[in-house]
Amino acid sequence: MKKTLLLFLVFSTFNLWAQSNDAYTDEDLKKYIEVNTALQHYRMEVKLKADSMRTAQGLDEQDFLEIIGRVREGENYDSLKSEYPKTTISAFERTMSYRQFLRQGMQNFLATELDRIDWDLDYYQHLALSIEAIPELQQRIIALSK
Repeated sequence: MKKTLLLFLVFSTFNLWAQSNDAYTDEDLKKYIEVNTALQHYRMEVKLKADSMRTAQGLDEQDFLEIIGRVREGENYDSLKSEYPKTTISAFERTMSYRQFLRQGMQNFLATELDRIDWDLDYYQHLALSIEAIPELQQRIIALSK
C-alpha cells in the first residue's frame, strides 16, 4: 500500500511537472522575456530616481541602509527615531514615501506591459514561478534569449 501510494505521488508530481513545462509555448516565453526586459530597464530608472531623491534629501547612504537593515531585522522604527538626528529621520521618511510612490509606478508599469500582451498578473506570476522551479523552462528561456 505504501509503495503504491509513493509511486502514485512520484508519478503525479512528474506528470504535473511535465504539464507545466509543456503548458507554455515559445511565444509565451518570448513575451515573458520582453516584459522582463522592459521591467528591468524600468527598475534601473526607478533605482536611479530613488538614489537621487535620497541624495537630494541629504540622507547619507550609510544611515539609510542602517535604518532599513535594522527595521528589516525586526527593530521597532519608532524606537530607532531617537537614535538619529531629526533631519536624518525626516529625510528618511520623505525618501521612503517617494520610494513607495515609485513602487506603485512600477506596479502600474507592469500592469500596462501585461495589458499590452493580453496577460493578467496571475498568469505572469505563475509563469515566473514555473520558470524558477523547472530547469527545462529555464533552458528554453536561455535558448530563446540568444
